[in-house]
Amino acid sequence: MVMNSLTFLKFICHHVSILQVWTDYKSSCENLASPYLSYQRFYGMWKEEFPHVKIPKYQKLSKCNECVIFKETISKKLTKIDLGELKDKRRAHLLLHKICREKYYKHIKKSKEHPSMYTSVIIDNMDQSKTNLPRFPLHFKNESTLEKMHHHVTGVLCHALKKAYTFTWTDQFSSDCNITLNCLMSVLGDVAAVNTESFNRESSPEPSAPPMEDPTPPIARRTRSHRMKTPLTEETYM
Repeated sequence: MVMNSLTFLKFICHHVSILQVWTDYKSSCENLASPYLSYQRFYGMWKEEFPHVKIPKYQKLSKCNECVIFKETISKKLTKIDLGELKDKRRAHLLLHKICREKYYKHIKKSKEHPSMYTSVIIDNMDQSKTNLPRFPLHFKNESTLEKMHHHVTGVLCHALKKAYTFTWTDQFSSDCNITLNCLMSVLGDVAAVNTESFNRESSPEPSAPPMEDPTPPIARRTRSHRMKTPLTEETYM
């Protein structure tokens, strides 16, 4: 079986470069007063040891407003002081993202290791422009004048149950917090059912073992019983 090499690719944020990764690595080593690799050796190690880690040129997912503003402003001609301040703000912004992701991964780990005590749920809505119906493989001019039905998709990932949910709804329902609450209550209902079943299974008493049968064969048991009924006299052993 031929394995697709793209299956093992790992992508990191598109707004960073190998030079920026090396700069952060260098700063961390300097703060710890430990030696670090030069950029040339770091780059060579990246290509040799981690060829599956790629930095995409374009981000398929939507970008936050701050990242777009930072990227556009840095490309302009700025003074050295303004550029330094802007990079510090951008670094603080990325650090906040990193802290949020680490917090999220921490709760994922807790919910997987102790599903009866913790649960971690993430909810997100799909881009509405990609879910309008009908959709055609080829676009034509008259399509822009057609009125399409707005179809919404909400995805929920429950890490404790290791299960993904998909909820679809139309404009008949208002796009507000009620949609999120309904999705959340539906998932929490499944979590409660699974935890209740697990609790009942653990708290139920174990069935008692059946009485052990006499391993002696039936014929031997009858012979032994017959011998016990015989009175023990001197004539018995003569």
